Amino acid sequence: MLKKTLFTVLTLFIFLSSQAQKWEDLNNQVLVHLGNGEYQKALSIAKQAKITAMEEFGENNADYSASLHNLASAHKKTGEYTPAEALYWEALKIDKQVLGAKHQNYALSLFGLANLYKLKKEFPKAESIYLDALGIMERAVSNQHPDYALILSDYADLQTELKQFDKAKKNLKKAKEITRYSVGEKHPDYAGVLFNIGKLKKEKGDITGAEETLTKALALFKSTLSEKHPDYKDCKRYLDNLYNPQYQLYKPAASEVAIIQGIERPALNSSPSASGTNPNMKISQVPTVQTKEEMAAAMEEEKIAKGEITKPIEEMVDVAVEVKPIEKEELVIEETSPPPPPAPKVKTWSDYSIMMDKHTQAGDYEKAIDVGQKALLLVKDEFGDEHENYTWISLKLADCYENAGMLNQAIPLYEHDLAYIEKTLGKDNRTYKKRRDELLAAYKDTGQKGKAQAFYKSSVYNSFEKFTTSSLLDQSRMMGKMEKEIEDYYSNSMKLGFVVGGTEMQNFNLAFKGRSTDAALAIPSSMKGEIEKYQNQLRDKLKPNEATIDFLRMRDEKTKVGNYYALITRKSKTQTVLVPLLNEQKINVLINALPTSSDSYIQSADRSHQLYQLIWEPMEAHLKGVNFIHVSTVGVLNKVAFSGLMDKQKNYLADKYEIYYYSSLRDFINDKSVNLKNESVTFFGGVNYGGGANGKLDYMPATKDEVNTFKVVCAAKGWRVNTKVGSDASEQNIKALSGENAPGILHLATPVFYQHLEEFSGIALSNANDKIVSTQFEEDADDGLLNAKEIAKLDFSKTSLVLLSATETGADKNSAKGILSIQRALKNTGVNTILFSQWKVPDKQTQEMMALFYINRLSGMDVHRAFYSAQKAIRKLYASPYYWAGFVLIE
Repeated sequence: MLKKTLFTVLTLFIFLSSQAQKWEDLNNQVLVHLGNGEYQKALSIAKQAKITAMEEFGENNADYSASLHNLASAHKKTGEYTPAEALYWEALKIDKQVLGAKHQNYALSLFGLANLYKLKKEFPKAESIYLDALGIMERAVSNQHPDYALILSDYADLQTELKQFDKAKKNLKKAKEITRYSVGEKHPDYAGVLFNIGKLKKEKGDITGAEETLTKALALFKSTLSEKHPDYKDCKRYLDNLYNPQYQLYKPAASEVAIIQGIERPALNSSPSASGTNPNMKISQVPTVQTKEEMAAAMEEEKIAKGEITKPIEEMVDVAVEVKPIEKEELVIEETSPPPPPAPKVKTWSDYSIMMDKHTQAGDYEKAIDVGQKALLLVKDEFGDEHENYTWISLKLADCYENAGMLNQAIPLYEHDLAYIEKTLGKDNRTYKKRRDELLAAYKDTGQKGKAQAFYKSSVYNSFEKFTTSSLLDQSRMMGKMEKEIEDYYSNSMKLGFVVGGTEMQNFNLAFKGRSTDAALAIPSSMKGEIEKYQNQLRDKLKPNEATIDFLRMRDEKTKVGNYYALITRKSKTQTVLVPLLNEQKINVLINALPTSSDSYIQSADRSHQLYQLIWEPMEAHLKGVNFIHVSTVGVLNKVAFSGLMDKQKNYLADKYEIYYYSSLRDFINDKSVNLKNESVTFFGGVNYGGGANGKLDYMPATKDEVNTFKVVCAAKGWRVNTKVGSDASEQNIKALSGENAPGILHLATPVFYQHLEEFSGIALSNANDKIVSTQFEEDADDGLLNAKEIAKLDFSKTSLVLLSATETGADKNSAKGILSIQRALKNTGVNTILFSQWKVPDKQTQEMMALFYINRLSGMDVHRAFYSAQKAIRKLYASPYYWAGFVLIE
């Protein structure tokens, strides 16, 4: 019985495998025939492949969608656009369900449909779909991918047909560069770009240049494909007809001509397949799919009616003909009234739309505008102004106004279209961005810079309002888009003739900075309300001899490099100053050396002064009379110890200012400076991490000495002391301190381990080594690594200070987000202040610094005075900033 069952299973498996192989073979044959230009063969086999895919995979399957796509391509190649359109829409519907609308294959299906609409001369539809395909492809792979270049080149060919020569030239240049870089100049894709460049040159009247470029394309097609390949033949025919202004490279089948020209014809198939219908089309718009036999019969009847051919003899043999003699009759002339003229056909909005396209292609924009206005009124009456058909006509009419130099008339249409696109597609869409840029350019060109600024500001603020009222999960998803929109607002402001002020950028930064990490750690926002209020809260908190410096990073879209700015706020100044600084590349060059290296800015006076000139010197004119500076850093600036930078006179910034650090100046605004009377301290050190080596932590005896030294100092001052060493320095024991058991000071003499996922960076405790080398992250597990998510849930509101005295470690060592995640998590627990080191300071100097700090703090000094007095004393003992500048006090 077992053998029989096994045999049945094997038989079924072999059968299914052979069927799947059969579909794959058929599909490969289709691709081969399409590539060889054997379109009728491809069409025949593609139909078989579709049936096989349906039987074996079902409709909701990516392979079935691929069959539909290939069948659509075969129909398109034979000029049968109507069935091709229906099949493309069906494939898109399946791709969206199975793969999602962000998948590369979905973008390629859109590309096939856009190309079809280009051939059908339905240019607005084609352009919109091209832009969506490009946007999805850019996000799915990149804007340097060969498929992206392929779509961009074809889109530029559409722009050539629309006489948008400058845009076509720009996009073809970009497509050429991407193709050259990604696949090389000996690839048929490169020949395809050259072909489109040749067509552009012809349309611009540069026949000589066109001939030269097309000849290169033809030679490349020949060498990479063959003279039998359809791409070679297309290029050859186009080159041969270069001097023929009427030549059309691609022609529809005879059955499609009437449809494309807008002439209604009776449907020969009264029950079209529902599965091949665009779900967005009305029933009246569903394309009728005819068989080849039906199309041939219809064409024959049409020729007979016109008298071009006679009815076949075999169809006439049964007709009886009676021959009568001709009799003479008197010619009687009767007076008859002439027949009434036929009633003129009432034109629809679609008729006017087609007329507008024809006038636009001919460059007669006045006539195009006249019929476009009529089309817009009719489509509004039929569908309303919130329908996609209204938007299509509006888009075309606005472009006609712009081409005719009537920008003021185009602006209301741009505004309406933009609102509709935002409502239906959102802002993260190439169509929206294209339309927005056109509107802003129109504002600028018509002298309405104030309106451009108001629009842009309103757009950004509306997005920000949605962002601030969203859930933490949604904020985390929206973060990248929100950052990009703010950067776009700033970077494009100068192009539009207005400048975004420092106060406005400061408002964004105050409300925004740290939100990415807060969302990752599930920390609710610590600031509520309109962003304009934040600036006043910040200024009210400052004293006359204080200033805040909020560093801002914005990425240049062209260079892809981060540029840094300083936002300086003073109590006496009504406006925040925006000071441009340096880009990320320059910073990295100066800070990439290890602190122990002689090339490090910590060890080298020259490098330290260079950093001072690039970062601090541009700000000093705005810091006169300031002694205390509240700083919030960003990006790689987190790695810079400002107090150790040296000016022209070889004075350190620590000689001029006391610098207080914040992960966000929101913490400065919310700081209530409560002096807690909790005279207890808990030490964690001498941790047993488990087996060391191979990327793991080794036992650190100096940390145990550190605990033993400082517990004596604290006990002598009358503070309650609790120590956790060895295996007792565990994650479970630190979690047990949460709430009522929290000490006044928590001293952690153990490393912080930075992971590539910021929320799982954490503090290494006993038995942490197994977790450190793992790539599996867990939350709420006692695994020896107290990660940032777990820290954020604790209650240390009775703890005024947390000291992190050991060095950092991890694959993403000293990562900006890793540092920030630990800071934000500890702040969320209620801790007032965090003291940590930016690099590993030698054990001797670390213990001396900490001893002085403890003596000062336990003698009654507040945390700030205790820290800066200790740092000043260490500076007298050790001149190099290597020993003292790395200690940072975070508020």
